[in-house]
Amino acid sequence: MPVAAPESAPKPAMQAPALEVIGLRKSFGAVEALREARLVCPRGEITALVGDNGAGKSTLVRCITGVHPPDGGEIRFEGAAVHFASPEEARRRGIETVYQDLALVEDLAVWQNMYLDRELTRGIFPLRILDRRRMIERTEQMLDRLLVNKPPVRARVRRLSGGQRQSIAIARAASWASALVIMDEPTAALGLARARRGRAADPAAARRGHRAAHRQPRPGAGDAAVRQRLGDAPGPHRGAVPHQRDRQPDHRRHHHRRGRRAGRCEAGRMSAASILCFGSVNIDVIAYSAELPRPGQTIHAERYAIGQGGKGANQAAAAARLAADSGDHVEFAGRIGDDAFGAQARAALEGFGAGLGGLAVDPAHPTGIALIGVDARGENVITVAGGCNMAVDETDIERIAPLLDHARVLLLQLEIPLAAALAAAARARRAGAFVVLDPAPVPAGGLPDDAWQAVHLMTPNESETEALIGIRPRTPDEAAQAAERFLARGLGAVIVKLGANGVCFRDHGGGGFVAPFRVEAVDSVAAGDCFNAGLAIGIARGDGLAEATRFAAACGALATTRAGAAAAAPAMTEVRALLARGG
Repeated sequence: MPVAAPESAPKPAMQAPALEVIGLRKSFGAVEALREARLVCPRGEITALVGDNGAGKSTLVRCITGVHPPDGGEIRFEGAAVHFASPEEARRRGIETVYQDLALVEDLAVWQNMYLDRELTRGIFPLRILDRRRMIERTEQMLDRLLVNKPPVRARVRRLSGGQRQSIAIARAASWASALVIMDEPTAALGLARARRGRAADPAAARRGHRAAHRQPRPGAGDAAVRQRLGDAPGPHRGAVPHQRDRQPDHRRHHHRRGRRAGRCEAGRMSAASILCFGSVNIDVIAYSAELPRPGQTIHAERYAIGQGGKGANQAAAAARLAADSGDHVEFAGRIGDDAFGAQARAALEGFGAGLGGLAVDPAHPTGIALIGVDARGENVITVAGGCNMAVDETDIERIAPLLDHARVLLLQLEIPLAAALAAAARARRAGAFVVLDPAPVPAGGLPDDAWQAVHLMTPNESETEALIGIRPRTPDEAAQAAERFLARGLGAVIVKLGANGVCFRDHGGGGFVAPFRVEAVDSVAAGDCFNAGLAIGIARGDGLAEATRFAAACGALATTRAGAAAAAPAMTEVRALLARGG
């Protein structure tokens, strides 16, 4: 196999090459892709492999990195014979590869792709959460050193140009490799400046030495690079090559985060979600009056409105609005009826930007509705007719299993049957998700013992706290006492909401109190749901419990400044402004 002259001075002759391929053979049925292929990659050098299209270059790369098992021959890495059964094994040995399909998850942000399956976490077991801020900062640093005209690190990959995507894939490989970077036509879509910047990264890496030991990405840790633009591998050039020759097997096209799949690398088929809301979806009919009616009393309302509702859908809508500029992806799972209210609910959720891969149409039950009364002080009473929400069962858990397996944060409420909510919690928790339960409405008999261990965090308000543990807290001290009782039941953490009087948070490492934000409240209908949506956003980005609770409290406070349920959800800019103001 012809090999180009090295771009840097060779290492001493006695030193084994970083990579050596000897007599490699690979066939796909009757098609011989590689015949006695040979390749030598000296340490500290850039080796270019050139040749015609279809000559077997990509097949050679895939055989080296464990995608395809070779039929014969030998691969030697750092002087020792190796056989990688998967790309993950090659990565564990310090070999990073940029494939032609780039292996980027399009519905994740740039920083999330840079740390895919390598996420940084913070906290104390079992409440370790993603350290989003540190990952974003380090991604900025990595791209500053490696790229020209770097894309925004919070932007979703699907919004980037082909050149930007290739730049991200190259930067990720160069940052994480501790021994060898292999690139399969990685610069085809790059402009001249980007291509030169990418080439410049590798010699600098080589000069820093072999197999630099580190756990976090550091630009240029690799020792050698194989660059392929044209390539040639010994063997016949065939005019007709079976399609499977250029296909990646399933484990290449699926990416995992902390042991679970994070998404497919095929445009339009993403199911990865930072946040999954599983619960009810209703249409709300809201009447506004000076005071709420007493039993047996009829009063005139000043006005009414019809809008999106249901605690699950409200939390999904609020989280999606908050996530619009962060690169996070929010999915909703539940049921709607085959009726006009169902179509209205779907359209509303789509308008907020929530993914609806888990939303099913139930032809046997109507869409749920909620009848809501709101008085002049913003207090409310709510009556819910659950409809198809109450038909949710174990079949829905199987139907949405891919979403449960992918989510980082699962938001649950109790406007669907408790058994379904707990089954979802169990599956998501096994997959590594952080599970948050809004225990509303509290079941008549309270929660069973297994429910307390099924979730990581619970967010009851005053009345829900009283129904669950017999204490109705009105002050921070009473809320702290209630929180201790929640933890004694087996919870890892709890947030007790006191409405206009603030929020108490506590886990087994301690706790604190968030004072209420000063806002002009007009309607408290959406406050609880927007609080939980903000909490999920904070947890997903790696905030600690105190920081996530304060962010959530700001979201809930802003939701009271406007009328409606989902429509009251604040935008991220509004929340940041309130936090900056300090309440």
